[in-house]
Amino acid sequence: MSSPLDHYIFKEQIENQMRKNADKDLRQYEKTQTNHYDIIGTETKQKGNQTRRDKLAAEKNKDPKTSVFQDAKENYERENPKIENLKKDVGNKKAEANTAWNRIPEVYDSLTRKNIKINYGQERISYNTKYKAYTDAVKSLEEKTKEVKEYTDTMRMERIKHSKDLDVQIAKQDKEIDSLNIKLKNDNNTINVKVQEETDFVERLNGFDTKFMTLITHPNFGVQFLRWFIFVVFLVIEILPTWMKLVGKPREYDIKLASRREQRANEEEIEKQRDEEIAKINKTTDVESAQEKANYRKAKEKELHDKVTNDIASRYEIILTKKLNEWESKS
Repeated sequence: MSSPLDHYIFKEQIENQMRKNADKDLRQYEKTQTNHYDIIGTETKQKGNQTRRDKLAAEKNKDPKTSVFQDAKENYERENPKIENLKKDVGNKKAEANTAWNRIPEVYDSLTRKNIKINYGQERISYNTKYKAYTDAVKSLEEKTKEVKEYTDTMRMERIKHSKDLDVQIAKQDKEIDSLNIKLKNDNNTINVKVQEETDFVERLNGFDTKFMTLITHPNFGVQFLRWFIFVVFLVIEILPTWMKLVGKPREYDIKLASRREQRANEEEIEKQRDEEIAKINKTTDVESAQEKANYRKAKEKELHDKVTNDIASRYEIILTKKLNEWESKS
């Protein structure tokens, strides 16, 4: 009875609380939809895949951990420094061979008209020895260079293989990341659509019942106290005339109304007694009618029984008389 006044007095509080309730409901609805589509779980998977993808990409800049690569690397690190020593040895052997070459005496060749190195003597033997040492050093350098190159090629091939394997795994992670991105995008779009639909629905909830329930559940103590005070005032105003009428002296209208009620009660009592008497008479009449029907039925049954008995006796007498006459005639 005081609701219209309450809605007018607490209009601002009601509208403000309705907005708060709507925001709370929408946040809860969005949270529910987010949990339903497992957005956090999908984002966690996406972050995990991205982390694994970054680790795989970082592994591309590192050496493979295969035994083939590690063995080749160890051999390379052990044998590669020897090349510099062999190069130095080749240089030294070459210088010694050149020095020995320059020490070989020369003779004039009349055919070529040039000075040529003699092909005999201790100097020539020394040169041949130095030159052989030089060619052996060159051969050792070539063999070591070839060996180191094999280690280098092995490491390069292992790196290529390692990189290809990582590229396959990275492509797989990229595919999963793209799939999760598409799922996240679609799920977020679906949630946004549903939240917008829920927002439109909540915005339309501004009827009397919504305002009434908002006011009843309003958390502010002052609002609730004043609302109940207004309700009590209206309640007192409503029941005061009735209460005054109950505790006050009867008036002429009340006396006539009581007399009328008493008269109506007496009339109803008389009518009730008359109905009871009529029912009793009807019951008695029904009993007598039933008794008459029973007596009539018994009389009819007795009359029919006597008739049948007499008929049987008559027929039996005729048969006996006929038999007696036949017997007398034979005798």
